[in-house]
Amino acid sequence: MLALLAFVVRVLPTGALEVEADGIRGRLFIGVHGPNWSFNSQLGARMKRAAKEGVLAEGEGFEAVGFIPLPQGCKGSLKFFERARAEREKVEIEYTLEFTEDTPLWRLGLDLSVPTKFLEGRRALILGPDGDFTFPRRGGQGFGGIAFGVAIPLDESRSFVVTADVPTFLSIQDARNWGGNTYEIRFNILRRGRGLSRLALIRRMTLALVPSGEEGRMVKRIEVDRAKPFAVALESGEVMVQWGTTRVVEARVAVHGPGWAYADMRGASAQGVYDSKGRTVKGVIEIPRSGGATLEYLVRAEGTEDGAVRLRYRLRFPKGARLNSYQVSFFVPMSLCGGRRVIVKRADGVDIPIEVPIEFTGRPHLWSGKAIGVEVAPGEKQGFLIKVDKSSPLLLQDNRAWGSDVFEIRFNFLRANQGGRVEPGTEVERVFALRLGEPIQFVPDENIAPSSNQTADWFPFPLPWDDAPVDLSWLNHKPAGKHGFLTVKGGRLVFEDGTPAKFWGTCFSATACFPTHEQAEKIARRLAKFGVNIVRFHHMDAPWSRINLFDERFGDTRHFDREALDRLDYFIYCLKREGIYVYLDNLVHRKFTAKDGVEAADKLPPKASPYCLYDPKLIELQKEFCRKLWTHRNPYTGLRYCEDPAIVLTEIVNESDLFSSTPTVEPYKSRLIEMFKAWAMRRGIEAPPEVDLAVKRGPMAEFLTEVMRRYFDGMKSFLRSIGVRIPVTGTNWSIGTGVLLAMEGMDFFDSHAYHCHPSKEGRFANLPAVSQKGTICARLAFNRVHGRPFFVSEWNEPWPNEWRAGLPLHMAYIAALQGWDGLTIYTYRHRIEVPEDKISGWFETYNDPALFGLFPHAALLLRRGDAKEANVKIGVVFPEKSKVLREPIPPWRVKALWPTVEVHRVEVVLPGEEPRRLDKIVEFDECPLEVGDFVKSDTGEYGRSFVKRIAWIDTPRTQAAWGFLGEAGPVDLSAT
Repeated sequence: MLALLAFVVRVLPTGALEVEADGIRGRLFIGVHGPNWSFNSQLGARMKRAAKEGVLAEGEGFEAVGFIPLPQGCKGSLKFFERARAEREKVEIEYTLEFTEDTPLWRLGLDLSVPTKFLEGRRALILGPDGDFTFPRRGGQGFGGIAFGVAIPLDESRSFVVTADVPTFLSIQDARNWGGNTYEIRFNILRRGRGLSRLALIRRMTLALVPSGEEGRMVKRIEVDRAKPFAVALESGEVMVQWGTTRVVEARVAVHGPGWAYADMRGASAQGVYDSKGRTVKGVIEIPRSGGATLEYLVRAEGTEDGAVRLRYRLRFPKGARLNSYQVSFFVPMSLCGGRRVIVKRADGVDIPIEVPIEFTGRPHLWSGKAIGVEVAPGEKQGFLIKVDKSSPLLLQDNRAWGSDVFEIRFNFLRANQGGRVEPGTEVERVFALRLGEPIQFVPDENIAPSSNQTADWFPFPLPWDDAPVDLSWLNHKPAGKHGFLTVKGGRLVFEDGTPAKFWGTCFSATACFPTHEQAEKIARRLAKFGVNIVRFHHMDAPWSRINLFDERFGDTRHFDREALDRLDYFIYCLKREGIYVYLDNLVHRKFTAKDGVEAADKLPPKASPYCLYDPKLIELQKEFCRKLWTHRNPYTGLRYCEDPAIVLTEIVNESDLFSSTPTVEPYKSRLIEMFKAWAMRRGIEAPPEVDLAVKRGPMAEFLTEVMRRYFDGMKSFLRSIGVRIPVTGTNWSIGTGVLLAMEGMDFFDSHAYHCHPSKEGRFANLPAVSQKGTICARLAFNRVHGRPFFVSEWNEPWPNEWRAGLPLHMAYIAALQGWDGLTIYTYRHRIEVPEDKISGWFETYNDPALFGLFPHAALLLRRGDAKEANVKIGVVFPEKSKVLREPIPPWRVKALWPTVEVHRVEVVLPGEEPRRLDKIVEFDECPLEVGDFVKSDTGEYGRSFVKRIAWIDTPRTQAAWGFLGEAGPVDLSAT
């Protein structure tokens, strides 16, 4: 019998389980979160076949079939089939889950809910990767990461273990943070995206008592010899083949919407199942600029007995769509194929050899036609062969033309330069086989295989949260604001008294913006010691933040929380005292509600983007927020925010525009269509009978630019009317000329960029920035507008990228070379719990030695003026304004930015503006420099070799080298 004092499992009619293990009690059930965290669970299921209620005995089992009504904002139900069997001190449960229809979804998982009184302060073991965890006191930090499960020691001899059969994103959360009284141990199956019908999800869970020391035996891993070739199937359906640490090829489904707007399966909503042989993934890619049309895909990836990888694809369009192409592409690093042969194999038996140039020749398309296969670098160790079951259109493309360092083998199923159309129900199937010179090990899930990193001899190296190993606080103006308000003069940020401004700093995000008073004092002092002189307050309005600006008692976003505002006030006061300035955001993640008087509030995304750019009610609410924030008087400084010269910069809205997103929510979509019709009529333009907001060219592009310009100018004018004197920008990412032209009236420009930004599934590319042809600074430079100050308010090479230590000095140097006005990394942190001896998230930097550990060096380099500005100033120009307004140009088409950004000062001249005081003018699609194996700044103080994979800075006061120095040999730093 299992009904022992140590271990009892009781079955409820819905199939949910009540578990007791030596006094610890909890419930295991299926949980579903819809948009805005609406919730329902197995506890409220409609049963088709109810389970027999009662305590499970050894040898007994049960089956249950039911439907969970999906929560608000979702569609349909979740059908589940559950069966379980009990053994001595163990219960194994199998869940088969299937959505009745496609639905928006924020989360699906298997949840163990345990009252906090049973676990608070208790130690646990996270299984796979193994690590200790302590259940936090109220308000403490939980856990989130890939794992198989959790083990809770009951005494010295036994542990209670809960595991899944596959690694999953495991989160442990304290529900007291939102009014509950439990710890939620969640085995997440799907996160943020869509639930897809017609594909069953299968998960197996085990509840057991095991002897101490044997908890790890509950985890099933696959052994992989990483010195030999292996292929990994990812959650999205993408397949990567590696040989040792070398990425050989990646296979993925992709689509180009109208205007060649790109999307692929890395950003898809996807779900899948796998077995011992392979993995099956179903996904949906939203086609850019297509008015909500989608491409569905079904991928089966598996290993074969003879050591190949077989990839079966079925692509389907449920609705008709306009697009330029859709394809299955294989991406090969140029380091493996540049200067080598590629052989195209045709169905008639003819082989066509193609030479891939070592350097880009200006010709992106190397071959096109029909083929049944491609062989890359034949006869070489890492050469490979791709074969397809049907002769298919093939394009061999050198993606260096668009700033990428890969060679693309693209099997097209439609390619139309001027745009084409697929009809509803269009379906394509292909089977590919990929083969190397040695057998390929197949791994159906990247999280099963153990890491290749050997960390046994590693030791902790945390940075303390309340102090710094050096003290550069002497760099700061104390108090901040002593030189008057920040102004714009001669295209630069300058204080009122003429003191030049140069900023190096960090973002604070969400709850981190609201430390306690004691924490605020210590954090401000620590920042100053690290050389920080600006903080950007970000995500203060986020609903997911444990503390945010809004008082939750009102159920709206129109009332500020007094305690949160007091904490922010005191933090700003402490920062000001330490000579640290403030960049204050307005609209970032605010979730408008019905109580705000907003239509269809439950359907609007965070910050109601892009509807916030044109809807009168949403703009009215933004102005109300700004008035309350900027006219609020800080009791610690005695000044209203708009009166405080320590607050130096502000943006109107974070990362929002009408070119990268298309309105789909009603009545906002129809409202914008009517605005377009009225605009067209005033200009004598005949609007089409069916207005397609996804078409971002022609009159529509000009209209969208004008709508955004009106919004930005109107919000800036409002800020001025309530007393805000500081420089204002509109939004802050590099999207295209349409967004730049919409912000002509702004005081400064801003942008964001990340090297190897994680995907929403938590995947990241572990690539060293130092070896890439191209740099995130080129994309940033697209927003560096001639004659205007430029600020980078977000940049990072997020953890766990193991090469991230190379970026802080690179960013500081490029900013100095370019004469940029300042940077803030994203982010310092999101929480306030201390102390913390681990990196707790992708973007957390405050205790990361690889990033924040280099802040003092970067601060000196930029703020002390150690590096010279470039000798040569280059202006990038576009066609006439009337043409660019109707045919916006995206950053990837601007070839003039790289490698120029690492050599000369480069500025983008807006169409219609007169270039002044520039040494050279180049067209946007012209590359003014030839690139060999390395680049070097025109001051001679910086260089980077792509072949040796190293970079260096060589100035009289700062010298540094980074990259693969052990392989490269001596680096001569000759400055004195």
